[in-house]
Amino acid sequence: MQKLIDPRILQATTAPELEEVILGAMILEAHSAKAIVEKFPLIIFDKHRDLAEIIYGMVERKEGIDLMTVVHECIKGGERLTVKYPPHVIVGFTNIVSSSANIEHHARILYQKTMAKRVIDICQKSVYSILEQQDPFDVIDELKSTINAVLPVNMSDTKRFEDINILKELQYTIDNGFECFDTPWRVVNRDLVGFEKAEFILLAAEASVGKTAFCLNIFKHLSTSGVPVGMFVIESTITKLKRRLLSTATGLPSTAIKAGVDFRTGEVLSLPQMELIAEKEAEINQWEAYLNNRSKTGKEIEFQIRQMHKQGVQFFIIDNLSHVKLEKADRNDLAIGNFLKVLTALKDELEICIILVVH
Repeated sequence: MQKLIDPRILQATTAPELEEVILGAMILEAHSAKAIVEKFPLIIFDKHRDLAEIIYGMVERKEGIDLMTVVHECIKGGERLTVKYPPHVIVGFTNIVSSSANIEHHARILYQKTMAKRVIDICQKSVYSILEQQDPFDVIDELKSTINAVLPVNMSDTKRFEDINILKELQYTIDNGFECFDTPWRVVNRDLVGFEKAEFILLAAEASVGKTAFCLNIFKHLSTSGVPVGMFVIESTITKLKRRLLSTATGLPSTAIKAGVDFRTGEVLSLPQMELIAEKEAEINQWEAYLNNRSKTGKEIEFQIRQMHKQGVQFFIIDNLSHVKLEKADRNDLAIGNFLKVLTALKDELEICIILVVH
């Protein structure tokens, strides 16, 4: 596939002079090299990629970095690297920078060009998919998923460099067998690094401020991502809960979905609207989800959590504590404390994540 030809693309995506300044500063001062690798792990060095990979590798192996060690690593890399980066070329990189005072500023600029390159590559593929007569809606869906996968950081966020490190930490925990559940919100993922296994979360707030809506968004996000979720609907009914999900998916009021009449206009729902409701309901029924509104006591909830866990469920939502029938105790606070102890023991024993909604 040929790429779109535009001289502005090269200017927007590359900066060889900045590459030389950054690499020179990294060679001069080892702490600068470490800071760049930690804060900007996704930078693409276009012209001097080989030398950048050598220095990044030395940082990751915690080896000493100076002019001599970098030259030695180039020699170890074979004839191609020795010819491309002889000692006088590497010395030239260090000569063009007097200090590393502004190294992070330069690295941010190069990082932005890296992201620009990725955006252009993604969009070019989408353009050619359209030209090849692919369904535009399929192309849009693919474009969305690609952008989410390749550019997980909100580029307008002033903390985007901190976000990258958080995402690296999240990926590290996943790669090393410590599973995290992400949320639909990047800010929450950044601040909490996702929800962890064997974690017990109390979601407390006043009534009617959106606690259930918050849980439903997590419920939908995980269920549609292939993560089985168990939700105990104690405060409401499963039917009402599904209507809320359908309302979000279709843009229609839940009262219209229930009655078949849009009370905002007084008109009966049209056939396309009814078909949309049926389509979204079929999608919801395919989610990896277990809804339960029969378990009302603490003992029943504990039993059902164990049963669902046998079916592969790792994430549970209980909505909410005030409607759970607790075992008798001398005081209500003791009864609540006993139930919380049960849930705490469960999350440790089964290595599950539990969110308990509290008024």
